[in-house]
Amino acid sequence: MAFRPHTRSMFIASHHSQQNSTRSVSARSLCQRTQAGHTNRWQLAGALGSDLLGQAQIQRAEEFGDKSAERKIKSADPMALHWHEDATSCTQFPLPRLVHPLTASRRTRLCKDVTWSSKLDTPEEQFCILSRRVTQNAKPDAVLECVGVRWELHCSILSGSETLSGLYTNSKRQRDVQLQERDAFKDSRVNRSQCKRGLVYRKWHPSGPLILRLPVKDASINKQSLSFALRTLYDPEERPSEWGEAVLSTAALLGMSNLFQKCLKEMLTNISSATVCSFHNVSCKFKETILQRACERWLELFLVTELSWHIKLKDLPFDLLLKTLLSPRLFTSNEYEVLRAVLNWLYLQLNPLRQTVPAHSTIITFFSRETAVFLEQPQGQKYITIFQALRMHGITERQHLQELQNIRVLPESWLLHILSNHYHTLYSGGDMVVTDFSKQAIRLE
Repeated sequence: MAFRPHTRSMFIASHHSQQNSTRSVSARSLCQRTQAGHTNRWQLAGALGSDLLGQAQIQRAEEFGDKSAERKIKSADPMALHWHEDATSCTQFPLPRLVHPLTASRRTRLCKDVTWSSKLDTPEEQFCILSRRVTQNAKPDAVLECVGVRWELHCSILSGSETLSGLYTNSKRQRDVQLQERDAFKDSRVNRSQCKRGLVYRKWHPSGPLILRLPVKDASINKQSLSFALRTLYDPEERPSEWGEAVLSTAALLGMSNLFQKCLKEMLTNISSATVCSFHNVSCKFKETILQRACERWLELFLVTELSWHIKLKDLPFDLLLKTLLSPRLFTSNEYEVLRAVLNWLYLQLNPLRQTVPAHSTIITFFSRETAVFLEQPQGQKYITIFQALRMHGITERQHLQELQNIRVLPESWLLHILSNHYHTLYSGGDMVVTDFSKQAIRLE
């Protein structure tokens, strides 16, 4: 049946009007904003091409969640429960496809690249991962019980440690003796009638690893240093977080001479303001004269220029400071700088809770507020030899001499002796009376 012309035009007009009304409704719905929850945030009902965060979340859900076709991405807006389906099916607002930076393959590869050196791993885990990787998950031959941890070891690496190889040999010998005694005792109780009946007695052989117990009396040895030392048995290229007393003590305990010498070499090349005091203490502990001389030489060069303004100055022992001050090779621009270094050290000894070296004006104020002379007090008697090692006659500037008088550290007799020597030197034309050249000579750069 054919439509009449006016009927056909009316039908087309009504169809266009319905499409226009539908587009206007969808446009109005896109422009409407609804409140999300009880907050004051507003959300658009439609999808925005600039909503990169939302698209990234959708991509993340697609990769790691259920990928069924009926899955809907929920948002804070209850009116937008079908937002993902509308956004993907809408052809008028195409959204660019965003690739998540950590796809499944990429995430798997990253997990494989993570090694034992991760800072999140404990020392036990670092050793376990490395040992299993090197030995390809072979069964351990011995278990070392040390510092509260059980370390699984293999015979192939025990030769690198004299202590561990000795413990393993002794433990194996003791176990063999115990097995022989047990077998002999059981053989004596076997009845001959049982043997005639065909009953055969089988000897018992343990298959588990040997237990090695190593006591530790040195407080400097910890789990980190022991884990590193054991890891070097499997991989000599391992490096610790820092070379120091812990590694050296652990190497000495385990009898690892190669690691001991390597640690000494690294310490010799890493002497600084932060390590010189601890390294010198270690050198005295193990009687390593080469390291000890290197630390003392470093102090002669950098006590005034570097260490005097570092917080580790408070760890400098009394005897080592005195030895450095008495050295004729102490490097300084003038004797007043040496005095400032000594005052900084003394201030840190009297204030051990300080975490930074204060300004010089603060130190001068601290010593100037006292009414009594510090070196004449019982507390300051032990520091007299430190100030006697200073060559006070080398301080000639008027401002510096005035500062010596303001701080209540030196006795009045010392100040009078210094000023009188300056006066006689000027009166005699600049010639100073020298009785001991090694102690009275002016320090030069």
